Amino acid sequence: MKNIHFGDGEITTLILIKKDALAKKELFNYYVKPLEDKGLSRDNIAVFSLLYENSNIKAELGKNYLRMLLPKINKLKTVENLIVADSNYFKWLTKQTKVTNSYGEIFSGKLGGYEYFKIVLVPNYKSLFYNPNNQELITEGLNAITGFKKPNIIHSAQYITDEQEAYHFLKSLHIHDALTIDIETTDLTLGADILSIAFAWDKHNGGVIYLEEIDNQILKDFFSDYSGTMIFHNTLFDCKQLIFKLFMTESFYYTFDVQSMQKGLDLFENVEDSMLYTYLAKNSTTEAKLDLKSNALEFAGNYGIDLRYTITYPKEELMEYNLKDCLATWYVYDKYKKIVTDNNLLEPYNTIFQPSIKVLLKMMLIGLPLDKEKVKQLRQNLVTKHDNYIERIKTYPEIFKFNWEFRHQTMVDANNQLKRKCKPYSDFINLQFNPKSNKHIRQLFYNQLGYKPIDFTDSGQPATGAKTLNKLLDIAKEDSHKKILESLIEISQTNKIISTFIKAFEKYSINGYLHGSLKLGGTQSGRLSSSDPNLQNLPNNSIYGKAIKSCFVAPKGYLWASADFNSLEDRINAVLTKDPNKIKVYTDGYDGHSLRAYTYFKDQMPIIKEKINMLTTFGKFYKVTDNKGNVDYFHESHLPKE
Repeated sequence: MKNIHFGDGEITTLILIKKDALAKKELFNYYVKPLEDKGLSRDNIAVFSLLYENSNIKAELGKNYLRMLLPKINKLKTVENLIVADSNYFKWLTKQTKVTNSYGEIFSGKLGGYEYFKIVLVPNYKSLFYNPNNQELITEGLNAITGFKKPNIIHSAQYITDEQEAYHFLKSLHIHDALTIDIETTDLTLGADILSIAFAWDKHNGGVIYLEEIDNQILKDFFSDYSGTMIFHNTLFDCKQLIFKLFMTESFYYTFDVQSMQKGLDLFENVEDSMLYTYLAKNSTTEAKLDLKSNALEFAGNYGIDLRYTITYPKEELMEYNLKDCLATWYVYDKYKKIVTDNNLLEPYNTIFQPSIKVLLKMMLIGLPLDKEKVKQLRQNLVTKHDNYIERIKTYPEIFKFNWEFRHQTMVDANNQLKRKCKPYSDFINLQFNPKSNKHIRQLFYNQLGYKPIDFTDSGQPATGAKTLNKLLDIAKEDSHKKILESLIEISQTNKIISTFIKAFEKYSINGYLHGSLKLGGTQSGRLSSSDPNLQNLPNNSIYGKAIKSCFVAPKGYLWASADFNSLEDRINAVLTKDPNKIKVYTDGYDGHSLRAYTYFKDQMPIIKEKINMLTTFGKFYKVTDNKGNVDYFHESHLPKE
């Protein structure tokens, strides 16, 4: 363990960080100086290194390292604060399962011997190189540990549960030119009950209606009459739920009541979205956090609740949380809209992102028509295949041998832990090879059968994924090994289709229509993203791809039609860069992949280099295609005779 002490005083604040980040100057600039500015003396601050092995650390080893570190910290006797610049060690110290909502908040220790420390999580300063936005999270963690108290962001609030009171409150909102709006729902699926809706007219004032005993008609009337600007954070979620609940009739899928849906779409056509401004303002090539809590942390603090259990929260607590969302939306909207405006990024917002909202809302609300019977039949077929392969794999001698060794070793290990009693082999007779266990597959092929590892996981373990199993299939030593590999691949594929696609089809469909969640700015590249389920990730080349797609059927009286851009990104790239070689991909029939390969690996392609030289000399050239479809270019003097 290495350490750095920034003075000679008693250490009260200890920073824990990876060993490769122990650079005194950077640690001072990013952590110590800001702490000094907030009243802590550098004399009382030190840094200890955390153990890692090749950028990875296993939980057991990490926890043991912490237990070794504890006595050293306790010897100092004066340490009160731990600033942990590592999410893994933070989780082990505090027993938090997720770190997303942990920034800017103080936790007590949960690991034995660390209970009395105040612990905060901050990003490692080295992450700023690829994600500068982490600076805000560092600041929030340091603010928390120095006792900085954020002001109460709620200056006035109306919490409404009575219908008459709700009616008058909604009437009063018409005087405001703009409102932020946020809803809380029982879950994230389309058609979930809306528990409450909040409105705010600035960063500190607003109101919430708890909808349990409120007629939806008064909300519908409000949205029909309100003429001001409506601002949401992630419009595609809130407006999708509001249109579905307020405007689309229950018989929509039987009467295809498009007019009601269209009315709702028209009312929310010109909404503003603070999340889209955030996406454009951050303009990052790395993954940027777009959620409301992260981007309002410096304004509102860590006020999050577990959204999986909204229905279990007391309504008073839920309403306050809902209002804070609205106030935070104002803060994020003002902050990032200014950045977008100052950086001349309004054009993509106004011409691409905002106009896409209505189109995507309509896509999500209509959904994709599914044939329930085909989905049901496909599940049955896949389950049967899956179970048959499970049973088949048990019949091979290699599996019998694995099972015997597995049971025997487990028995030996168990008895080594006992002092007197000895467990017989019969106690372990039910243990057997698990075809879904990476550990068992690894032991079978790389230990028992002696195959050399082909691929490795990020943690350095021999890989056992489908791609690796297919590679092993090509070099199988015995026919039985090949049969085992084929069975494992089939088990993996059928299990994935059942658990990923069939399950999603059943969960996210309403009256025979499948609804997903689309997200603008959901990817670093600017592409649309999809979830619950991911409709952009339906299997294509898989042997089950056609079966999955057969579940989608056009409604009666309609036809399926499809359209796709041919290498859209490359075409846009060629137009914007005006690179003559990129343009030739489309004007002269060059192959884009080959062109890029030659650019990077020209030294390994002498024949292509010779052709390029020939094509760049003066003279007339001809494009020639032989009877097999092969294309080549020839100078007029080398043109082959017919």
